Order: sequence, then C-alpha cells, then structure tokens
Amino acid sequence: MAGLIPAGASGRARWGFWLIHLRTGFAVVVLEALAIMVYLLATPHGPHRDAQWIMSLATLVVAVVLMTNAPGWAARRWWRALFAFVWTILAIGAIAAAAALDGGVGSPLLALLVLPVVFAALAAGPQVTAACGLASLIAVLVVDAAGGGRASQADVFMRLAALVGVSLLAVASSRNRRRLERHERRLARQLAEQATVDALTGCWNRRAVHERLRHEIHRAVRYNRPLSIAMIDLDRFKEVNDVHGHLTGDALLAWVGAMLRSVARASDIVGRIGGDEFVVVMPDTSPAGALHQAVRVRRALPGDAPTPVTLSIGIAGLDDDEPTVQALLRAADAGLYEVKRSGRDGVGVQEKQRSVIRRVG
Repeated sequence: MAGLIPAGASGRARWGFWLIHLRTGFAVVVLEALAIMVYLLATPHGPHRDAQWIMSLATLVVAVVLMTNAPGWAARRWWRALFAFVWTILAIGAIAAAAALDGGVGSPLLALLVLPVVFAALAAGPQVTAACGLASLIAVLVVDAAGGGRASQADVFMRLAALVGVSLLAVASSRNRRRLERHERRLARQLAEQATVDALTGCWNRRAVHERLRHEIHRAVRYNRPLSIAMIDLDRFKEVNDVHGHLTGDALLAWVGAMLRSVARASDIVGRIGGDEFVVVMPDTSPAGALHQAVRVRRALPGDAPTPVTLSIGIAGLDDDEPTVQALLRAADAGLYEVKRSGRDGVGVQEKQRSVIRRVG
C-alpha cells in the first residue's frame, strides 16, 4: 500500500496523503470484517462459526482502533509505508484464515481477496500491487493445501485464474496511474515555474521577488542578519529599441538576465521587476558587500552583449527602523535615481537617507 506522493510536496501535504491512504486501507478491512459477519449470520450452521465470529470481531475492533489513530500512524514518516503494506498482507491472511475455517478453498469468502488487490491498484505503486496479488494467490494455494475444501481442482484453477487476471489488471492500472501522476507533477512544476520565472530573462518575476524579499526581511530581522539589494537599470534602453529594434532589445534583456544570474552567488535572488529594471536580493550581505558584487557585475560588461550597454545600479541595506519591502526598494531606487541624475553608468549606495555615488569600473 505504499502510495505515490507528489514530488516536492510539503510535510503537511504528505501527512494528509498518508492519513487518507491509511484510513482507506483500514476502512477496506472493516468492510471485509463486516462482509464475513453478514455471511456468518446467513449461514449459522457452517463449521467453526464460534472461531470465525471471534476472529471477525477482533479484526473489526483492531481496524476501527487503528483507523481512529490514523493521524499518529501517518506522522511516522520512516515506517508508515512498510506498516501500510504489512497491514494489507495481514488482511489477506485474515481472509484466508476465515475461508479455511469455513471449509477450505470452496468457501465464497475467498472472493474477498479481490478487495486488497483492487485497493492496492488505486493507492499503491505497481510493485506493491503485484506483491498483494501474489499474496492473494499464495493464500488460495495455502487454503487448498490445508485440505477440507468443497471445490474441485477445476474450481481451484478458476479461482486462481480470476485472481491472476485481477492482479494483472490491477498492476496495469497502477502503472498507468503512476504515469499520469508523473505527467501531472511535471505540469505542476512547469506551472509553478511559469508563475515565478520571467520567460524572457530566466530571472524571478516581480511577484516572486517581492514574496522572497519579504521572507528574507523577516529572517534578517529575526536573526539580526544584514540584507542588501541592488536595483539595476539598463542605460538608454529606449534608444536600443528605437535604433536596433525590439528584437535586439529583447536579446539584450535576456543577455543581462543571464549575466546577472551567472555572476550572482548561490544565495542571491535575481529578478526582473520592470521593463529594463532588475533587482538582486543579497541575504547576509552588507551594503559594502553588495558594492563588491556590483563591481563583479560591471566587470562582466560588455562581454558578448548583443549591443553595447552600461548599467546604473542603486544599492541599499535593510533599515532597522523600517524593515519593509517597500522601504528597501525605495532606498535602492533612490540610489539608482542619483546615479541616473549624475550621468548614469555608476553605482549609488543609499546610506541613511543620503546617496553616495561610486564610479567603479
């Protein structure tokens, strides 16, 4: 009964998956126990009825207790899959025992062996489904070997053939379901990427940058760590579009985005927040450290850019008096504005309500 869980699912989502998974498995066993009890009521004069009643009631009570405690079982991440699989095999064994007490391989109770196999097809992978099908076949053979059956060898063969057919269909169904789930996970990843990544530059989009910046500000305040950002603007980008065309402009934006991502450190977040405006979020970095990163960016110019380009960069660190996304972006934008006002192609570091222009090559 080991299930298929979406890749990347959170711990809470995995717990919810396993909770539904285990409860459904326990419910199947409850259904089997109730079906056996109804059969016993309908055939009160059959063999070993007292033993079968005791076993059925015990199975019902255990399944209900386990279902009640399913949240706790679902939280045991290291062995819940093994527990679910073993529980399914025990359910198959209980059905086989009830059939053996009822007279052997001729008992109609063996028809209940289909339930664990079908459930495995709906909730587990093909390997587990195949194991459940094999366990059901072994159960029929064991009951037959125990003797006392009322069925001919032809009947035994037909029961085995039916279980083989059900098992093969169940495995095929499980494989198809897993293929569909992989496809859905791939689509989910693509949708998530489209929701956070700018298609042209490969950088994070505005919404994703704001969300991550909010998280980094919270972390910086909580652990008293520095945080800086660099706001980067392409100088005279409108002239590039007017002179060389929008295709060249798009190619230039894509090149700048790739360059910024290649220069950025693993912990940095590079985003595009406007037409020709980028931002680099630098956790655990002071404005002096951010200035050093700006030097690395400018040394990467012009490289193999589609057309000559210069950058104006505004840098700001998190202000303890106003630790918000808006304040940090406003400060970096003020530094960028001073660079633009003083002739472009430079770095402006906003320090406590004043901008310091650094011409770094």
